Amino acid sequence: MCVPCQPLTANAYYKVTVTGSLANTSITTPTMCSVSCSFATGSAIAATSKAPGRSRLPPVFN
Repeated sequence: MCVPCQPLTANAYYKVTVTGSLANTSITTPTMCSVSCSFATGSAIAATSKAPGRSRLPPVFN
């Protein structure tokens, strides 16, 4: 999971790239990985006018 160091800017475009190695109990040899995504933020007014507790994300992400 990636967490921003400061609040995101309204009406901005972001590209996130994460690179590293992946290993766990079923992947015993570390494997290189690289994941990228991009997104845009909306206006600050739209974000603050959303009703509390009414996320558009599925409950698993709340």
